[in-house]
Amino acid sequence: MKKSKIHVCVLCRSEVKRLQPARYCREWGRPLADKAHTRPLNI
Repeated sequence: MKKSKIHVCVLCRSEVKRLQPARYCREWGRPLADKAHTRPLNI
């Protein structure tokens, strides 16, 4: 299996779609300002 990076919101721990440039957070219902709010997870 190929390892893929998944960005997770550090506020709500929900998966953030990498394809979305604004890194939209579903749980909070708003785009995250920058990468500081997201954390890449290696799976």
